[in-house]
Amino acid sequence: MERSLKNPIITRKDIPHIPPLLFDVTSVFNPGAIKFENRYLLILRVQSRSRETYFIMAESLNGIDFKISKEIVHFKGIEDVKDKIEIIKGSVFEPSSVEAAIKGAEVVLSTIGPPAGKPGDPYQYEKAMKEIVRIMDMNGIKRYIHIGGAAHQGGENETWNFSRKFLRLFLNIVGKQILVAKHLEWEVLKSSDLDWTLIRPPRIANERASGNITVDEKNLKSLKISVEDLTEFILQQISSKEWLRKAPLISSGKI
Repeated sequence: MERSLKNPIITRKDIPHIPPLLFDVTSVFNPGAIKFENRYLLILRVQSRSRETYFIMAESLNGIDFKISKEIVHFKGIEDVKDKIEIIKGSVFEPSSVEAAIKGAEVVLSTIGPPAGKPGDPYQYEKAMKEIVRIMDMNGIKRYIHIGGAAHQGGENETWNFSRKFLRLFLNIVGKQILVAKHLEWEVLKSSDLDWTLIRPPRIANERASGNITVDEKNLKSLKISVEDLTEFILQQISSKEWLRKAPLISSGKI
């Protein structure tokens, strides 16, 4: 198979509304593709404005003109684990929702932060972080793993190479509130008694794990990290003590 010169061949405008679950699609992510019995098949991962993700089939005879299914793909086997997953609906700005979500946990993993489209007031995220710290202290939970960003500070004597300076400049232009919010979250964590790790990735790419990454408190190797490599590193921190009360920069490549 070869990449079409007409890219993108499928956009969010091509995705049909599938009530009551899927409407107002904002994103279509790069899918895997296979050729099966002279047909090209895709499983599209699409996201709605409410940030809910669904999978939809697409089919083509020539690999360019695709017919998008009007049914959501449902995977078998999920029902076997549904009783082991508890979904807490609420807002990170509501202390009662936060407490309900983390009560009884041994480790808290968090990716909260301003969305790119509507970052809002960065100080509300500082307040939310203070509430998380307070509730964790109240419930005797020590381990906290949080996602920041490579463009904000997180240590002493950091190296600001050209790539990292460019990333910071770009965020200052298009989303300064995000930068401020992430810095304020770090300040809250520094003053807490939690065993925290603030992981600072650059652009998160929808790519498979390569295992070729750099984790360093002062240096950023590149401007991207695959989502699978990042996920693996996050999960490793549940039991690792290497980056306690530190804010490592993580990116693809080796220094």
